[in-house]
Amino acid sequence: MCLGACSLESLSYLQEGAAGAGGGSATQSSSQSSGGSGGRDGTGATGGGGGDGGAGGVGGDGGAASVGGAGGEGGDGGAGGRGGAGGDGGGPLIDLETGLFLHYTFDELEEGIAVDATGGMRDGTLLGGTSVEGHIGNALSLSGEEEYVELPPGVLQTLNELTVSFWISLGEQQWWQRIFDFGSGEVAWLYVCPKAANPTGVRLSLNSPAGVEEYTMNGSLPLQEWTHLAVTLSYNPNRSLMYVNGAEVASSDEIVTRPSDLGNTTQNFIGRSQFAVDPYLVGIVDDFRIYDRALSAAEVAALAAQ
Repeated sequence: MCLGACSLESLSYLQEGAAGAGGGSATQSSSQSSGGSGGRDGTGATGGGGGDGGAGGVGGDGGAASVGGAGGEGGDGGAGGRGGAGGDGGGPLIDLETGLFLHYTFDELEEGIAVDATGGMRDGTLLGGTSVEGHIGNALSLSGEEEYVELPPGVLQTLNELTVSFWISLGEQQWWQRIFDFGSGEVAWLYVCPKAANPTGVRLSLNSPAGVEEYTMNGSLPLQEWTHLAVTLSYNPNRSLMYVNGAEVASSDEIVTRPSDLGNTTQNFIGRSQFAVDPYLVGIVDDFRIYDRALSAAEVAALAAQ
C-alpha cells in the first residue's frame, strides 16, 4: 500500500517488484520526494514466491525521511552596466540679465518719466509721446512732432563695450531721422539712423576726436511692422555687429572708438538727432536696452525671439 499520495510511476515500480522473483529490499521510487532511504528490509521477501516478495517494499514508513538538499548559493549579481555618455550641452548660455545697464520697457509712462527697470537710476525724461500697445506690453509712440526721450548726461561714459537693443515699428522712411543718438552736438555722437545716404540703408555711426567711424546695412526696415534691431561694440579685437530680427546683417572691424571715449555726453536722445535740421522719429519704440558688454549672437537671437 502507499502512504500518502503515490505517483503512477511509483505504482509501476511496485507492480514490477511483485511480478519478479523475490529478492532483497524493494526499489525506491525516483519520483518520491518524501520516501525513506529504500524500503523496509523485508525478510518476508526471501523465499520469494512471485508477488509476495514485493509486498515488503511497500512500507517506506520505517525509513528515515530524506533530508532536502541544501539550497544552492545565490549567484553573484551581474555587474552594473556602464553609464551612458552624457548628452551634448544644450547650446551656448543665454544670459539676458548680466550687464543690463539700462532698460526702458515703456510699459508705464508716469509723470513724464521713462522708468529704468534695472533700478540703476537712469530714468529718461519724456518730451511728448503716447503709450500704445507694444510688442511686449506697452510701448512709446513718437509722432515726429518734436517728441523724444532724453537720457541722463554721460550715460555712456563708463562703458568700454556696448549693446543697444530695441523693438521698432517704423512709421515713415525719412532721411536722417534717428532711432537713438547719444552725444554732445556735432563734436561727439553714437547713433543709429534707419535711412542714411551714401550708401542708403540703416547706419551705425560714431564721431569722436579719432574721427567718424561708421558702417551701413544695405537695405531698409519695414514700415509699420515690429522689427528687432541690435548693435554691438567690442574690442581686442575690434568688432561691431548689426542684427535685424536676430540675424547678423552688417559688421565692421574698423570701429576703434569706445563708448567711453565720447565722454560726458550732454545730449542723449531716443527719437531725436544731434542736428536740428534732421527730422524727429516717426514710429513706435519698445523694450529699449543698453548693455555694458557685447552680447553674443545667441543672446541677441533670444531677445529677438521674445
